[in-house]
Amino acid sequence: MEVEKRITWIDYTKGFAILLLLLSHSMTKYNLFNNWIFAFHMPIFFIICGYLVHLKYNDGFKDGQFFDLLSKRWYNIFIPYFIFGTILIIFFTVLKLVSETPSNAISMFINLITMKGIASMWFLPIYFFSEFLSISLLSLFKGKPMCYLMAFFVGVLWLVDQSTLSWPLDLLYKIAEGTVFIYIGTIFANNELESKASVKIAVILLAISSFLTIFNQKASMNNMGIVPLYFINATIISFSIITIIRQLGERQGHYQLVSFYGKNSLIIVCTNNLVIEICRLIDHKMFCNSLLHMDYIGIFIFFIIITICEYPLLKLFEGKFKRPMTIIKRT
Repeated sequence: MEVEKRITWIDYTKGFAILLLLLSHSMTKYNLFNNWIFAFHMPIFFIICGYLVHLKYNDGFKDGQFFDLLSKRWYNIFIPYFIFGTILIIFFTVLKLVSETPSNAISMFINLITMKGIASMWFLPIYFFSEFLSISLLSLFKGKPMCYLMAFFVGVLWLVDQSTLSWPLDLLYKIAEGTVFIYIGTIFANNELESKASVKIAVILLAISSFLTIFNQKASMNNMGIVPLYFINATIISFSIITIIRQLGERQGHYQLVSFYGKNSLIIVCTNNLVIEICRLIDHKMFCNSLLHMDYIGIFIFFIIITICEYPLLKLFEGKFKRPMTIIKRT
């Protein structure tokens, strides 16, 4: 039995990305800043997953690893997915009943069970299936064949109009997206690119790709817009952020709060919509939507509030959705 050893810069990166998610969800109107956030804030999690896949499963599943990972993911993804999804459905249903508007609880439960997800929790099933598909493909394809397959995936994603897809094709579309980003992460990890690139180069790449997001507005994993540009922007921005965080983090010490949010990022994915809706309701009922009327200052204050509100929840559920006696190859 080996003790799990966390990689600090990965927790920093996940923490930074999940805080950006909270910030983007604090905004009620479209602007270039949340356009920038949505251009990469979900892909970066898949790319980080690619690093972990490279460390643990680069040759595919071996010696019972499939069932080991399946058990682990059941505990830390699907148990919170169904628990918090059900809580969110009940919350939304109660709000509908109080406001005397028609409830769609049955439809939401169907979405939950069929892996469409509730609010931002759509991410969790996609992450699960993308990870397993990536590792399975690594068992079958190596080197150029795997690269050609991922290029084929991107081509199909480019040719298919995502907006016309319904379940389960939309689910498969997003799984293909996630799988490509995970593969990109394995390439970065295999070549240790984030260690070889300088911070200056990373900053320049970040600036260029951030500018290019203007030409693919409102793009996200749910609607990639110009598909090649989306993959380019998401990849380069994610790589630049990973490089900057890894190198500066190693030089300047520990950022425990960011790391804490990174370690518990999946719980934030499950709880952020509930926290946000409750805070919005309080602002509406008690303060007449004062934060909404304060524009960017209100956005920042609201972001601080929900970030603080998430902290006790993370403390409460920290470690609750971990599979007992996890075996980790990395030492």
